[in-house]
Amino acid sequence: MRRAALLTYVIVGGGPTGVEMAGAIVELVYQNLVGEFRRFDTRQARVLLIEAGPRILPTFAPDLSAYAHRPWSAWAWRCSSGPP
Repeated sequence: MRRAALLTYVIVGGGPTGVEMAGAIVELVYQNLVGEFRRFDTRQARVLLIEAGPRILPTFAPDLSAYAHRPWSAWAWRCSSGPP
């Protein structure tokens, strides 16, 4: 339980900075930490991007916002937008 909590990263805000930060954390967790720790299992790590609005990158065109959302849907990360 403690390991799961320590391997959960939550980024609040789906604007440009939040999306960039989330992407950097995903890269760090899934590419860099694997080689640094013998017993690190990437399946235990979670990166959550939370946006209160209806979509991430709300200041961008809807098609760009959808394009940025695609990797979150396809991979093991989670992106949540809209009211809870």
